[in-house]
Amino acid sequence: MGPIKDINNLPPEFRRLRENQATNNRTGNQSKVGKQETTNSDPPESGNAARVKISNTGRNLLQQMEEVGRYLQVLKESDSAEIARINKAITSGKYDTPESHEKIAEGIMGDPGIREILTARFEELQKQRENPHQLSDEEIQSIREKIQQGYYEQPRVIEDIAGRILRPGD
Repeated sequence: MGPIKDINNLPPEFRRLRENQATNNRTGNQSKVGKQETTNSDPPESGNAARVKISNTGRNLLQQMEEVGRYLQVLKESDSAEIARINKAITSGKYDTPESHEKIAEGIMGDPGIREILTARFEELQKQRENPHQLSDEEIQSIREKIQQGYYEQPRVIEDIAGRILRPGD
């Protein structure tokens, strides 16, 4: 494999590595790679390019990263076009029709999770309708806390409760 000459298509991590190597070459610093120590105090002879040997694993990883990058770019472009198309249809009023509303409602109700939530809520409301004066456990707990805090002993609250008892239709 020949030397890497164009680093523009490499992921940022690899570009930074290459830039750090170039900086070390210019400043004469020593760098450690794994357990191997190298000194870059002498610039390469003119016409000779520095060589990097990349393992098969490294090449496979780089190839996979490039493929993922290409896939994400295609996905981003297709999603952007689809979103723009949908936004245009919504703003134009395409979905503001009874037929569209019906289709959207059917789609929502077709979702098992939504159906389960709505069914549970419907059953809860049905129980409340059948027994309107029955308090939930949360309501009972709230009333107990108010009793312990002395809320119902306040003159304003006593007057309000007495008024409700005397005028139940209000």
